[in-house]
Amino acid sequence: MWTLSCLNKKQSRLAIGLKIWIDILTPKQAFFASKLSQTLMKDHEVWMTSRNYPQVTQMGKILGIDLEIIGKHGGSTNETKLSASIDRLHGLQTRVNDVKPDVCISFLSPEAARISFGLKVPHLAESDSPHASHVCKLVVPLLDSLYTPYSISLDSWLQYGIKKEKIHRFRGLDPMVWLRDYKPNSDILKKLGLTERDRIVTIRTEEEQAAYVDRSTVSSIYPITKKLAGKFPDHKFVILARYTNRMKIEREDNILNVEGIIDGPSLLHYSKLFIGGGGTMTQEAALMGIPSIGAHRSSIPEVFSGYLIPKGLVKWRTKPAEIAREAEAMLSITNKVRSAQKKKVARLISVMEDPIPEIAKAVQTMRVAHN
Repeated sequence: MWTLSCLNKKQSRLAIGLKIWIDILTPKQAFFASKLSQTLMKDHEVWMTSRNYPQVTQMGKILGIDLEIIGKHGGSTNETKLSASIDRLHGLQTRVNDVKPDVCISFLSPEAARISFGLKVPHLAESDSPHASHVCKLVVPLLDSLYTPYSISLDSWLQYGIKKEKIHRFRGLDPMVWLRDYKPNSDILKKLGLTERDRIVTIRTEEEQAAYVDRSTVSSIYPITKKLAGKFPDHKFVILARYTNRMKIEREDNILNVEGIIDGPSLLHYSKLFIGGGGTMTQEAALMGIPSIGAHRSSIPEVFSGYLIPKGLVKWRTKPAEIAREAEAMLSITNKVRSAQKKKVARLISVMEDPIPEIAKAVQTMRVAHN
């Protein structure tokens, strides 16, 4: 698999580049890793792993990144999650022993953390999700370095046992890594049977299988969509469901259920409004100047409470009636208001920092420090 040779001497390895292992578990991580790997591959070899999880494997194909699949997604129960993690650890141990990476990069992967710790591989992670407490408890204490947006407080990470000097904050948000030079593709409209003339409202359902989610509550996205579709018959409502078995609304003339992974940023580019039950697409929409409503039922993630909401780029509503009212108000605003929002976003983006150059420098430093 590896093409590097003459790696017996430490000096030679550092001169010709490192072996860098990136573990990817979600579509968002695939976007970030795609841009990061492009930079790292200029000087190093990069090996990217994932698990058998359609949301990631499909996104990998869309982005054109080569993923080695080891293990599978654990589903929704604690028992199946634990079993899948244990099985994946066995598979990763064998492959990591074969590959012998110099540095591991993840986005808070429990398996990457355990393998890196056990095999003494330096581990750098990037994350904007301290609210994912189950994963953080397993990963953060074992990290050698953590990169995170400045809008997230140090205390949010320190509570998990990491030392302050290992935390590196950048003045930006994760999606800017892949949105800064993103070019929308109109093919997404053809794929969905839409046109640029359509008034599109994109809706992302909530995560229902993550460990931090309270699955006892019922999503309000579907009844809200049905209500809005009835009130705005001249709009097209596109529902992006995370899991196809959770589809709860029949297709109507102006409601479209989308199965599988699609080019989300391109769809957002053509959307008039976004309602998000999760975090990443809500950030993407806001940073693209699309009027956005965060509808996650859990506590508000810090990237929103500490930045996007105070900047007026996202409205956060959790009660169905409030979400519906906010959506109706946003769908009634003029194109002039939308244009002003896009200009505001452009100013904010112009001063945001890109963490990738610093991460690229850090991997070399980490490897030298461990020799």
